[in-house]
Parts: sequence; C-alpha cells; structure tokens
Amino acid sequence: MSVALAATYHDPQGHLYAQIQRALPTLDALFNGLAIRASCLANEQALALFTAAGALIERESTERLQDGPKLGAARREAIALALQWDAPFVLYCDCFLHSE
Repeated sequence: MSVALAATYHDPQGHLYAQIQRALPTLDALFNGLAIRASCLANEQALALFTAAGALIERESTERLQDGPKLGAARREAIALALQWDAPFVLYCDCFLHSE
C-alpha cells in the first residue's frame, strides 16, 4: 500500500532533533514520501535531516506569523503538500511539535 506521511513541524530550539534523526530511517521505510509543513521558527538542523531524507518541505512565512494563528491551516497545508507524492493514501500526524 502506498501512503504518504503529512506532518507539521515546530521546534525552534531543536529539542526533537535526536528523535527525528532516529525515526527518519523507519519513517522513510514505511512511507512513500514525507511532507513537512514547518513553522518559520523551525530548527534548521532538523529541517536539513528531513531534506536529506527526501521530504517535501514547506515553510510558514514570517508575515503569516504576524497575522496570528489560523486554526487548522498548517495541518491542511501539510496534507496538500503530501498529495504531491501522488500516493492513494495520506496519514496526518502532529508528531514533530515542541513548544517552550
């Protein structure tokens, strides 16, 4: 079965870096593609891990940050990005979030 993983990512300090590094090989084996919708404050080193794993990444604009939160917008954008993998199924997960 062909499934793409869609996820949001917000972790400015990189607290999830080691966890992402450990999980990516498994995620890459399980899913046909990864789609990450990252906040504009997302940790650059972790984004580099996603990029090296071949994930599609879309970053939130800093202008959008000033507009305030839009309920569900990041989740919908992650799913839309995952659809670019042309997989018949998309699994959404809020699995890469860490706030201070």
